[in-house]
Amino acid sequence: MKRLVYVLLAAVVVSTCGGDGEPAGPAPVPKPNVSGQWAGMLETSHLNLVLNHDTLSNRIEGSGTLKLAGGAAAEAVTATGNFASNTVSLTIRAEGFQPMNFIGAFLTTQLFGNINGSGYVNAPVTLVKG
Repeated sequence: MKRLVYVLLAAVVVSTCGGDGEPAGPAPVPKPNVSGQWAGMLETSHLNLVLNHDTLSNRIEGSGTLKLAGGAAAEAVTATGNFASNTVSLTIRAEGFQPMNFIGAFLTTQLFGNINGSGYVNAPVTLVKG
């Protein structure tokens, strides 16, 4: 009878350990992902970006538009950069303009930062994921 109790107890212990002898751990936390559509104001201009974030290399690439104030046509832009420790660094380029550098904080659905270059000096920008 003692033997049966030990066998049953051992079966219960093994079955609660995930089957391989190790306790089942918590589900992995998903990596932050900057991919998606982003839009916001850059001073009096509208900035729209579609970004693709490779979460393995933390490289970011994308494209979009910068619609300047005064009714001018929207300029096509490209963006390249990286993601590290919830900080997004992008170089934004448009034909006929100097490169613009964005550095900001990633907060799931918002990017808060500043842009420098092509006439902008520490220009604050908030991009919202849509």
